[in-house]
Amino acid sequence: MMKNNKGYTIMELVVVMFALSCITATVAPFIRVNVDSYTQISKNKAILQGARIGFNKILNELRYLNDLNTMSSDHIRFDAYIDSTQYFNIHYRYGTDSEGNKGIGRAEGVVIAYEEDYDPLLVGIENFNITYWDVNGNAAGSISDVHRIKVYLVIQHEGTRLSLVGQVCVNAI
Repeated sequence: MMKNNKGYTIMELVVVMFALSCITATVAPFIRVNVDSYTQISKNKAILQGARIGFNKILNELRYLNDLNTMSSDHIRFDAYIDSTQYFNIHYRYGTDSEGNKGIGRAEGVVIAYEEDYDPLLVGIENFNITYWDVNGNAAGSISDVHRIKVYLVIQHEGTRLSLVGQVCVNAI
């Protein structure tokens, strides 16, 4: 009589499980590095995209500038007329909030302090600088001389540094 032995022995299963665990232990760090890299890039991309959107918002509102009220290197207050029915008194200010985060706040109307009255527009700002130029390309000495406004912004996030520079010609003043 012949025995019909089908299947695997326990020893064969143990050997295969050991071989698979060795392969998995070897490949897993490479997969982890790729997943961590993807996660970091996604985070940085979202932060940079948010910075670009906020920066473009500042520049777009400056394009509607009609009357410049404050001329400073770390904040700007101006009146913007979108059309005959939409008027805004806008104030952008660079500062530190109550938790120590540096950022740019935006407010409409009368403003008392950065951390209390401003809506945070951009956070993680390392540097924010506004320069004012006259029609000849020289530094403007007074509000009435301003022809062009240049905004410089540096964002620092986990070793990634992004510099954004934009300028707006001011014709309404």
